[in-house]
Amino acid sequence: MNTLKPCPFCGAMPEVADDGVCRCNNKSCSMAPYWYLPKYWNIRPIEDDLRKRIAELEALVNVSEGLYERIYEQAARIAELEAENDQLTADSTDERKDDKLPEREVCEACGGDGTLLLTDGYEGQVMATAKCIYCNGTGRVNKECEE
Repeated sequence: MNTLKPCPFCGAMPEVADDGVCRCNNKSCSMAPYWYLPKYWNIRPIEDDLRKRIAELEALVNVSEGLYERIYEQAARIAELEAENDQLTADSTDERKDDKLPEREVCEACGGDGTLLLTDGYEGQVMATAKCIYCNGTGRVNKECEE
C-alpha cells in the first residue's frame, strides 16, 4: 500500500481500518466521520499543481541567481572599461594618467616642415628639397629618440 498523506484539513495522519479504508484520526476534524479508499485519500489535485508550480519557480530562482551574479560581474567590468576610457580620452595631457604615446616636439632640423633644403656649399643657393631624415617627413620628433 502507498504511503498515506496527512489530512488536508488538520494535518493529522489517517487511521487505517482492517478492510484498508482510512479516515482522519483527529476526531474534531471535519474529515473524521468519512472513510475513504487510500487511492482517493491521497488525491490532492490543487496541492499537486501547487507543488509543480513551486518546483518551476524554484528552478527560475536558481537561474536568476546565476544571472544576478553575472550582471554584477559585467557591471564591474563596465566600470573598469569606462574608467580606462576616461583616462585615454582626456582633453588635456595633464588629465591623462596612463598616456602611452611619447611626447612629440617640433623637429629642429626641418623646423616642423618635414622637408630639408639642400643647398650648394659655396653660394648657399637651394639645389633641391628632400624629406627630413630626422622626423621622416612628419615635422615632429619623439623626445626619447633625440636623447
